[in-house]
Amino acid sequence: MLNIDWTPLTVTIPYVLIAGDADMTAVRSDDLCKVCMDAIVDCILLECGHMVACTDCGKRLAECPICRRYVSRVVHVFRA
Repeated sequence: MLNIDWTPLTVTIPYVLIAGDADMTAVRSDDLCKVCMDAIVDCILLECGHMVACTDCGKRLAECPICRRYVSRVVHVFRA
């Protein structure tokens, strides 16, 4: 008989420090742009809807790095 361990898995998401205008800011690493790994993800790629890049990198993409769909527009988003 197969013995399976059903204990919950805990995942820790690392934080990184990025230089801001006034001071260093702690940001979760999954909130960083997947292209430059320098800025915070702040745009959505249309038509697919993925949020993977900062606005500067998003404007330079011809296709989404996740699903490879054509990027017709890049929309800046504001998180609350």
